[in-house]
Amino acid sequence: MRRSDVSLLLLLFHLNDGAIKGRKRIQKLVFLLKKQSGIPFGFDFKPYFYGPYSEGLADTIQLFTSIGLLKERVVALDSGFAQYSYTLTPEAKKLITKSKIRVPRNFRKEVTVLSKMGTNELVRASKRIISDTSYLTPGNSPTRLTTT
Repeated sequence: MRRSDVSLLLLLFHLNDGAIKGRKRIQKLVFLLKKQSGIPFGFDFKPYFYGPYSEGLADTIQLFTSIGLLKERVVALDSGFAQYSYTLTPEAKKLITKSKIRVPRNFRKEVTVLSKMGTNELVRASKRIISDTSYLTPGNSPTRLTTT
């Protein structure tokens, strides 16, 4: 994990009023910021059930939770699934205000646009990009990718 990834990810949460509801949403926001908007996240993505997925990003979110930068909240849904929500902790907010994060020029604007989209819209947009054969690399086949 790169230092810039930590800063950009914390700033992404900050620009979303300090919270993001849903692991899938986090994955799609970061993917679209990287692939569509050119934000320099270093996470690698692979095709997966609900579009692109980054194990490194999932691990980073888990790390942020375990070291107290994010608070995880789990709600059981009627469907039997769980909804995960992540909120910046006071420690993370202090870190953001103290650090001198170099923000890419279009980051705030792109986050604002994407944050207005529903999660299903983010999934559809991500799947459109990931289905582009120029994105696929050897060993990164879309065999587990489903379409809507």
